Amino acid sequence: MATKIPLVPDAQLLESMRAVGYSFSTALADIIDNSISAGATTIRIVALPSAHRTISILDNGKGMDLDEAMTAMKLAGRSSSDSRRRGDLGRFGLGLKTASLSQGRVLTLATRRDGKTSILRWDLDHVAAVGEWELLLLDREEASSIQELKTLESLRNGTLVVWENLDRFDDHYEGYIEHLANELKEAKDHIGLVFHRFLDDAVTAARDVSIFVNNAAVKPATPLLEKNPSTIPGPIQSEKVADSSIKIQSFTLPHRSKMSDEEFATAQIGSTFRDSQGFYVYRENRLVIWGTWFRMATKQELGKLARVAVEIPNVLDHLWSLDIKKSQAVPPPAVRERLRTYANRMIEPSKRVFTYKGRTVSTPSFAPLWNVVQLRDGFTVEINDDNPLIQALLHVASDEDQKKTINSALSLLERSIPIDNIFNRLGKDEIFSSDDTSEELEKIADGLANAMKGSFENSDKFVESFINTPPFEGHSMAETILRRSFEAA
Repeated sequence: MATKIPLVPDAQLLESMRAVGYSFSTALADIIDNSISAGATTIRIVALPSAHRTISILDNGKGMDLDEAMTAMKLAGRSSSDSRRRGDLGRFGLGLKTASLSQGRVLTLATRRDGKTSILRWDLDHVAAVGEWELLLLDREEASSIQELKTLESLRNGTLVVWENLDRFDDHYEGYIEHLANELKEAKDHIGLVFHRFLDDAVTAARDVSIFVNNAAVKPATPLLEKNPSTIPGPIQSEKVADSSIKIQSFTLPHRSKMSDEEFATAQIGSTFRDSQGFYVYRENRLVIWGTWFRMATKQELGKLARVAVEIPNVLDHLWSLDIKKSQAVPPPAVRERLRTYANRMIEPSKRVFTYKGRTVSTPSFAPLWNVVQLRDGFTVEINDDNPLIQALLHVASDEDQKKTINSALSLLERSIPIDNIFNRLGKDEIFSSDDTSEELEKIADGLANAMKGSFENSDKFVESFINTPPFEGHSMAETILRRSFEAA
């Protein structure tokens, strides 16, 4: 029989666990998970610059008694295999400790249940000095300087998490202030994204929660743009997995021209809109993964409007390989093939949004200014000689030399289109725009009418030829401007 040797981890494990990989934003999100799981409706983050380098997260949840608080401060105080109630955003029983100590060397937990406060602390310097797993239980006098403690004690129930000695920031005080301001800005964006369903009153599937950062309310950032009337939602599909199920729904976002600037900023999760396409995985209404096809499809420019929401319950965590930070997950084999079908199918509607923008179909007699010519190994564009404007331009040429000059200029235009520059700008989701004011259209219409009036029987034919062509297409005054110019010519 093997000899049993108890081998207790060294107390310095706490120091090593700081390298789990939390960012400032993901660390705050992990604490917010606990607050939401505790039933909080208001969560306040206080991070004012001070020499003490302290950050506080206060909620009005159900709080804990001393025994529960000690369990919460214990590493893996709850097994990841334990069953969890619906809506519980916890997983490994490590988040409070690993997230907090990744940012600062002191973690204080002050919690209040039925008017009674319990205060516990992990101090990494103290643990290193004594070489023991010593959790400190503070009395009220020892805790008197804790930021936001008085606010907690004004509540009957609630929990306060305090990070102190933030050593991941710039050493110099001026640099620390700037670093903190940048981190808080990124954190607000991150929190607004991952908890957007809780922050949005219109989402009935998630309980309403208000989150404040230094008294400024965090706004929801909805990446699927469900409220935009031009967004195309697909039907909700349910897939059976083990003894539970996941829900899948596709969304095709509108063209950039049909988004407000705020909507565009909200929907662009990655560094570019192209990087933001893919699956959006929600766990108990909390966004955990976004902007990935899980290597089931390649990201492409014409597919950048494709989004697929995948909702998973916490009972399937073990199948999705959810990590400690809740920032990585891998779909189980039972789901992977179904998701692959969605990934390939969803790119097509996104392509259609780019290739068809709802423009009025031109009349059969209309000849566009540009033709796209398909080649064996690519394509090119050329000016259409049958376009009435080009015909008129050649018609007014007084001799063959002028016609050659015009043809040379047209040929030069065809060969000097800045395709690469246009593609790069559209890839960055810049909006192509031109001067389509009524005054500019009147100048163009006057020139067309003066040059071409003899080519048309009446104003109706003139209007019919140009009203569906840029820059007149879609302009509310196009018909009036064209008719008035023809009649005045």
